[in-house]
Amino acid sequence: MTTVAINNSAALDEQHVIDVIVLAFSADPAVRRMFPDPTQYLRYFPKFVKAFGGKAFRHGTAYHIDDFLGAALWWPPDVHPDDEPLAVLIEETVAEPVRQEVFAVIEQMASYHPRERHWYLPLIGVDPIQQGKGLGSALMRHALIRCDREKKLAY
Repeated sequence: MTTVAINNSAALDEQHVIDVIVLAFSADPAVRRMFPDPTQYLRYFPKFVKAFGGKAFRHGTAYHIDDFLGAALWWPPDVHPDDEPLAVLIEETVAEPVRQEVFAVIEQMASYHPRERHWYLPLIGVDPIQQGKGLGSALMRHALIRCDREKKLAY
């Protein structure tokens, strides 16, 4: 079991957290289908991260490992996505016909959300050279302890 320091991410940490998540997803097949060109990926995926998971910063539920080796963006119960800004971003940055696939995946993911109040993890990532060391598990454990304490589901 890996023991690491998990920190709440302050406003000053936001760009570092986004950066590590962008790095973590740089070889993710689904994300790179959205943004296959490296320049396109580096220009638009940070905006996607902020639009999709950024509410965690406003609610004090963005977490990172010391030195920003990994990060997780959680939404507390009763926090819901701002669908319109995310849809506009996808419309403006993702090429057709991939765009329709992205919308279909997002719609399908939404259909699985529990109806009960729950914590939601839109994004979690670890620097690729740090993967396999239990850092992602440590980030998960950190938040799931709170979910268990509050007796809330996590999705």
